[in-house]
Amino acid sequence: MVTTGQIEGALRGRIGGDLLTDRFSLAVYGTAACIYRILPLAVVVPRDASDVVTAVRTAAQLGVPVIPRGAGSGLCGQALGRGIVLDFTKYMAGILDMDPERRLIRVQPGIVMGHVNEALAPHALMLGPDPSSEPFCTIGGNLGNNASGARGIRYGSMREHVAYLDVVLADGSRVRLEPVAAEGEAYARLASRGDLVGRIVSGTRRIVTEHAELILRHQPFTTKNSAGYNVFDLLCGGVFDLTRLVVGCEGTLAVIVEAGLRLVHKPSERASLLLWFSGLEKAGEAVHPILDLGPSACEIMERHFLDVVRADGSVPREYLPEEADTVLLVEQISDSRSENEAFIARVRERVIDRLGLAFDGIDAYDPLEQVRLWQVRKRAVQILQGLPGPKRVTPFIEDVSVPPERLVEYIRGIREIFDRFGVKAAVYGHAGDSNLHARPLLDTRVPEDVAKMKGIAGAVAQLVVDIGGTVSCEHGDGLTRSGYLELQFGSELYAVMGQVKRLWDPQNVLNPGKVITDEREIHLGDLRMGPGFTQRPTGEAFDREPWAEELVRCHGCGTCRGACPVYKVTGDEVAAPRGKAALLREWISGGLDLEDLDAAKMREVAGLCYNCKMCLVECPSNVDVPGLVLRHKEHLAAKGHLGLAERMLTKVRPMGRAGSMTAPVSNWLARLGPVRFLMEKLAGVGRTAALPRFGRGPLKEGVGTGPAEPARRIAYFAGCFELFNEQQIGRAALKVLDALGCEVFIPRQRCCGIPKISAGDAKGAVKDMRFNLDVLAPLVEAGYTVVSGCPSCVLTLTDDYPDMATDDARARLVAEHTRDVHDLLDDLVEAQQAEVSPFSRDPQGSAPLLAYHAPCHLRAAGRGGQPRRLLERLLGLEFVVSNETCCGMGGTYGLKSKNASISGEIAQPVFDTIRGSGAEAVVTSCGMCRTQLAHGTGLPVYHPMELLADALAPAAAVAGP
Repeated sequence: MVTTGQIEGALRGRIGGDLLTDRFSLAVYGTAACIYRILPLAVVVPRDASDVVTAVRTAAQLGVPVIPRGAGSGLCGQALGRGIVLDFTKYMAGILDMDPERRLIRVQPGIVMGHVNEALAPHALMLGPDPSSEPFCTIGGNLGNNASGARGIRYGSMREHVAYLDVVLADGSRVRLEPVAAEGEAYARLASRGDLVGRIVSGTRRIVTEHAELILRHQPFTTKNSAGYNVFDLLCGGVFDLTRLVVGCEGTLAVIVEAGLRLVHKPSERASLLLWFSGLEKAGEAVHPILDLGPSACEIMERHFLDVVRADGSVPREYLPEEADTVLLVEQISDSRSENEAFIARVRERVIDRLGLAFDGIDAYDPLEQVRLWQVRKRAVQILQGLPGPKRVTPFIEDVSVPPERLVEYIRGIREIFDRFGVKAAVYGHAGDSNLHARPLLDTRVPEDVAKMKGIAGAVAQLVVDIGGTVSCEHGDGLTRSGYLELQFGSELYAVMGQVKRLWDPQNVLNPGKVITDEREIHLGDLRMGPGFTQRPTGEAFDREPWAEELVRCHGCGTCRGACPVYKVTGDEVAAPRGKAALLREWISGGLDLEDLDAAKMREVAGLCYNCKMCLVECPSNVDVPGLVLRHKEHLAAKGHLGLAERMLTKVRPMGRAGSMTAPVSNWLARLGPVRFLMEKLAGVGRTAALPRFGRGPLKEGVGTGPAEPARRIAYFAGCFELFNEQQIGRAALKVLDALGCEVFIPRQRCCGIPKISAGDAKGAVKDMRFNLDVLAPLVEAGYTVVSGCPSCVLTLTDDYPDMATDDARARLVAEHTRDVHDLLDDLVEAQQAEVSPFSRDPQGSAPLLAYHAPCHLRAAGRGGQPRRLLERLLGLEFVVSNETCCGMGGTYGLKSKNASISGEIAQPVFDTIRGSGAEAVVTSCGMCRTQLAHGTGLPVYHPMELLADALAPAAAVAGP
């Protein structure tokens, strides 16, 4: 048996990218978006194709598997294996060339599909397939699975959009595969080569020719298929095309290192129609009449799925009337709104008026209206994935496709199977090509549920085969469905596929166990959380709820890869939130030693999170990875791993008070080279980091303004930045609130605690919280609302305080009565809309060109764009650009010299976007974002309250403290 040490010895110094062999990295790559856990022996992060060649040749020499990996978003275990995992997402993730006129693009396998579409959008082009994981899945993974999506009925699967593939074969040789004339010179040259390439080209043609009748007899009757090897159309119309075999092979025949893809026109207009049906049969009967009209997408959701949405209450009730048993969501895209309107009218006329199948529906043409309409589909999936457990949606039969005319029969059949095994499940998917995503609710830690999984998988596979369908059509076979391929194709054709595998990969090096396998059922031997999974006592917060449950809720989908600012610039899987969750889960379940929680690598990983909460916002399962990391940091701080430099940066209030009292001298000193040198040595503050300036004299606490009979009584929590750095923001907020008829009072306060919370200093944070609760709770009881203009302060008071003080009812009381100032203003303005506005609207063209930046913690609260909309509404301001990506400051993260490189890389695209927009000033509500943006763009940066205060009519403005 080859060991990790042997692989490391064979590859060390020969890989230009990264070679990962430590137990922490192996643990992270041992899972993906599937139900399995298989630790690799090593991970190679190739810098270029030569690294791939080296890795494959070394694997062949050692006799160990090579497992290509994209985003790890596959549901079937394709990206796992006991061998060398190749992760293409860090270095081999670029666009090599683009030819808009010819509608061609050359890409590397690790590039995210969404990034490709972003680059194509200015040219009105896009990739045809549109998997729901587009924001984070990779081109290589999509090629490996032959991915498709909701618009598969119009654009088909990835296989239909490949111009060529550059691949590395099992012996490490490279070859370009592309369609060639079957009797032409190009084919003859390839077939006559005396190496593996020649044997593959000539041998594959011989196999498909000799078994043509058998292949034709077993070809699926579905519009999409990714099951097994695509031996069905390699030789068609006189063209021999091996790319059609490699696409969908899951890396078992070749490793893709470059792809040439054909592009499609991106329509500019979109329309959607949600049709309501009283029964499943009527919805199924409506699919064909709709398809005859040529929609771009047609999604189906049946009652059990809809009940989940109704129970959650997050989708407007008028979208899902109670009498709707099943719905179809129909989409049309074109370059003409009138054409889309006419299409929707034809669907309505045919399905509702003429055939009487749907009893009504709701349509949408405006982009925002369509987002809300498609929330019916999207929100239900999020709810299902976020169910509290112990039973969770489990993907293993989620990729079936059947002949369209047998769609209803299939749904009825799987419902009978679920009833027989006594499990609940939701069924939804792409009705247009009869591709259904069924998700049973199971607890794989329970032996009885694992037995049910096995029984359900077998019964569904048999049902699919009986009605002429396919077990996989866009998600691949992997470990969950490869065992049923012989059942689907028959023993003879499956044996032919085995011949193909042996021809291409004689040593069985490339991703063995997928597609061709000795198993004849679902693979249950490597469940990530199987019956043997336990969470051992550790004496840490992870032993208690909610954190014990949070550790097992992450299903590894990879959505967070597109949300985490640090991951997006480092490309390191351990930096991704799911990587952190995987490490902690591995630790608590015994895969790592208890003392590993203090290991240098684990400390490094914890330091990669600065609590921006963007992963929490985007996570479909709502897994609180930032909270898990903070519990880890609290452990590290308690063990003495919070150094002097880190502690100094948590002393925000005392440093702020001292700096404010000595300004402007303090600001002058902070610009001196020797002082910055000392700051770096003593406090770890980078010499070039953007530092907030101190304002002269703190904002006075205990001072208030307001009328005798106020509209609201407000305790304004200014926060450290407004108290000591930019006091004019606090004064502006008081003026605005006063002008709107509020009594405003600035109570005594300490730092909200967010710097200490983010550093792991739980004791210090609790001490600050107790002081603030002592002051704020009596004010709330006296009728005051706590209001702040700092998003981080608001989030700390509303979210963190209740978690930190579960035994103190005051924390919940204060949280329930704390408001963001922009949110409060929305209410105040709405209540006073009949009265004369105290604000003067901007005369057209007189204001500078403005850019808006939404702070992370404001987005985390779900109000990222609220200040911008408020300014547009009240002042008539227009913004040339609105940025919703992190600026890289992350509280004090961007101040630290050790984080300078990462912080700068995160910030640079934001700076470029703002400067490139022609903006003359920036608006944001976060103090540290303000500091970073002013430093990086050279533009003036304003808080929304400053602009509102400046716009007050003279009679409305009063002097603040």
